[in-house]
Amino acid sequence: MKIVVLVTKFDVSGQKTYLTDELCAVLQEQGHTVDVIFLDWHRAHSGETIISKDGLTIHVLMTAGGKSGFFSKVIQNFYFFYCLMI
Repeated sequence: MKIVVLVTKFDVSGQKTYLTDELCAVLQEQGHTVDVIFLDWHRAHSGETIISKDGLTIHVLMTAGGKSGFFSKVIQNFYFFYCLMI
């Protein structure tokens, strides 16, 4: 089965793992094809936008704005309040 995972925290560097990293690894072990869409709110990753790591395809989406994160905070707050309204 092909699975797409949308996350806001994912370890691209391999130094610090999150639960989402482990979830993707387990899904792969069970024979699934996993693509990760990583929304980098804090613009912590400043490299490639498509990364292949351990058989995963990671699509890094950075929010608009500079390193100050002003626009990412605006988008985050909008997203949060929009989810509350649903």
